[in-house]
Amino acid sequence: MKHDKSVISGRWYAVGAYGAWGFVPLYWTLMRQVPSAELLANRILWSLALASVLVFTSRRWPEVREILRDRRRAAGILACAVVLGVNWFTYLYAVNSGHIVDASLGYFITPFVNVFMGIVIFRERLSIRQATAFILAAAGVVYMTVSFGRLPWIALILAASFGTYGMLKKKLAVDSILSLQVETLFLAPAAIAYLMVRFSGHNPFVIYPPGVLVLLPTAGIVTLVPLVWFARGVQRVPMTEIGMLQYIAPSLQLLSGVLVFGEPFTPVHAVTFGFIWTGLAVYSISQIVGSRRPPTSK
Repeated sequence: MKHDKSVISGRWYAVGAYGAWGFVPLYWTLMRQVPSAELLANRILWSLALASVLVFTSRRWPEVREILRDRRRAAGILACAVVLGVNWFTYLYAVNSGHIVDASLGYFITPFVNVFMGIVIFRERLSIRQATAFILAAAGVVYMTVSFGRLPWIALILAASFGTYGMLKKKLAVDSILSLQVETLFLAPAAIAYLMVRFSGHNPFVIYPPGVLVLLPTAGIVTLVPLVWFARGVQRVPMTEIGMLQYIAPSLQLLSGVLVFGEPFTPVHAVTFGFIWTGLAVYSISQIVGSRRPPTSK
């Protein structure tokens, strides 16, 4: 029963994280005049500030020191920090340069990385219904990728980096707040160095309007909260299931692109969504059937 409650809460955390990420492009597009590298630096430092406040108020600094002294865990978190930095920069570049569809495609591909890692690394197994759902979703993504007519490098980098990040977080099994505090701590020196060079002889309060200056500090909240939910979800839910729930974010991103930014909903999108949402329906049915099945006696 305790295990079931843990999985259920993990699903809610994952749904919350992916739902939040689905609407994040609306936030970042408000700061399009800020270069991607500068947004990344602000995202790192404000996330570090917020995580540090949470760690300090909960009196967990001794645990942070223990992590830093443990070479294995510190190395694992450093790897998380590197792939997270790559993912953040690529995503911000995509949004700021008008490649939101490419970013959406990347997160459509990410579930296959998660499912692949779940099967190969964690030895997880798919039921027939889950495998059918996976194949349907894969067909939709392959169709969209082929329709691009070129190698979607932004999408591939986003998928590979975030899929790897999820796998590392699951293997580390470190508390989400502590892990994120150390991850951003590792990235902070590079962020500070960049901002020092960027604003050498310039006043940022003159370069950007007040609205942008108000929004930048909120990058910590927008970044940290979904990542905490994701970390808690990925530690409690099988990677194969995380892979399917992943579709919430790119679906919302694509819909917001169409409804808010006026991007066209092409026949390619219609076919892709049809495959993916049919796959999600099959997967949801498999979960409902599995939860209602009485446990077998030993």
